[in-house]
Amino acid sequence: MGGADKALVPVAGKPLLAHVLARLEPQVSRIVLSANGDPARFAEFGLPVVADAEPDQGPLAGIVAGAEACQWLWPTATHTMTVPVDVPLLPGDLLTTMTAKGLTPRPLAARAGGRTHWTIGLWPLSAALALAPHVSQKGLRRLEDAFGLYGGETVDFANAEAFMNINSIEDAKNIERLLGEN
Repeated sequence: MGGADKALVPVAGKPLLAHVLARLEPQVSRIVLSANGDPARFAEFGLPVVADAEPDQGPLAGIVAGAEACQWLWPTATHTMTVPVDVPLLPGDLLTTMTAKGLTPRPLAARAGGRTHWTIGLWPLSAALALAPHVSQKGLRRLEDAFGLYGGETVDFANAEAFMNINSIEDAKNIERLLGEN
């Protein structure tokens, strides 16, 4: 994306983050953004913003930071859902499908089109918090490995397009077309 702040890249006339929030907000009770850099750039969204404890440790550091924020802001929370900012077509039944068999003590990841989407997950807060030493002290970086630590499972979704992400201007144009069809 040419070094642009992906969350704020305009797609169909709105920042990419606005599309993701529009899909996610009806499904969850609270949202916290995990983002490094100046949190003021997200002020218009009115959400708490947390940064990784240590930079350059990958998406697992963001999951830990988000889980720590959830524990602090909402002490009764038991689970946290994770989604990346570049998946604006998230299914409207993401949470209900992930919890169809009830809340599990294991992390869950979305699977569609024969591919596991490790960044789209539902984590027991205790497991997400327990990742901290694995990330900061043991160098754990791969989401797939983190899921393996806790016996994670996948949850199947029929619509693979719902998990398309944006990594280029061409991807953004394809997503804009799909947003126009939805």
